[in-house]
Amino acid sequence: MPKELISRLEKFVTLTEADRRAVDSTFRHRRTTSAGRDVIQELGHADGVVVITEGFAGQFRVRDDGRRQIVAFFHPGDLIHFGSLAAENAVFGVTAFTPTVTSSIDVDGFLSLTTSSQSLARAFWHMAIEQLSIAREWLVDLGLGSAQQRLAHLFCEQHYRLEEIGRAAAGMVRLPLSQRDLGDTIGITNVHVNRTLQELRSAGLLSFDGIDLQIFDLKKLRQIAKFDPQYLQWRKLG
Repeated sequence: MPKELISRLEKFVTLTEADRRAVDSTFRHRRTTSAGRDVIQELGHADGVVVITEGFAGQFRVRDDGRRQIVAFFHPGDLIHFGSLAAENAVFGVTAFTPTVTSSIDVDGFLSLTTSSQSLARAFWHMAIEQLSIAREWLVDLGLGSAQQRLAHLFCEQHYRLEEIGRAAAGMVRLPLSQRDLGDTIGITNVHVNRTLQELRSAGLLSFDGIDLQIFDLKKLRQIAKFDPQYLQWRKLG
């Protein structure tokens, strides 16, 4: 059973046992992707609707000159690809930062699933709205935030999201990202990332070794980031 997906859906709505069985019976196609490989090929054929059930992945776009922009991070339970519901080809690629397991359903099956249950339709709709909310917050940070604020905000957001799904312990989360990955996310160079990390470490706020992020002073880090988790908090429907 894709329990991570069901848990995420139940953040937004209350599911019946029939709803849970429907999700379990349809999201059956599982695939494992090695770290460093693409789960979804950029500009590749858009096939099914895909959810991540284990691991950590990021959505990206690469320009002709080789520059890359990471536009989203995905944790277990997140919907990472809408298949041909959106377009015939996947405009953005998705890469695995760790060994990643995904589960998918063909588009016809997804449409049948969401038309058979108003609760499931609402839940998937809310998941899409949440992703849009996160994307808008990232745009604000890229446009208005300093390098330190952007990096602090990214760390606060990932900590919040991982804590929400039970994957944070005593301020520590697993966040396997290189300095290049961080730079490609917040729009600064590797050198600038290194300097900004040193500033946050020197202030005693965190430690980060490219795999584990340990936050020592979450309150202060949130102040620097101007992090308000309201854009990640949703009223649960009946």
